Amino acid sequence: TGYDLGHVDLPTDGVQGYDQYGQLWSNDGNSHGTHCAGTIGAIGGNDIGVTSVNPDPSKFTFYIGKGLKDSGSGSNAGVMAAVQACVEAGA
Repeated sequence: TGYDLGHVDLPTDGVQGYDQYGQLWSNDGNSHGTHCAGTIGAIGGNDIGVTSVNPDPSKFTFYIGKGLKDSGSGSNAGVMAAVQACVEAGA
């Protein structure tokens, strides 16, 4: 559903993305995408929130594939298009 670029516990440098529905990938109207990104890459050791499975943002960059709308709805085709965009970006 997107990625909240303003989230204090997530990296912002180098983050890029793809949007299937004409809504900004950098806006997460449902918070699901931001929650998933936090599980993967919340910054560790900053005394904010939680630590993720990969807490050092210098070791990776996010490419966000927004396959669902801000409402959380979408289609299998939309999700697959987002996955394909991530693959084409090097994921």
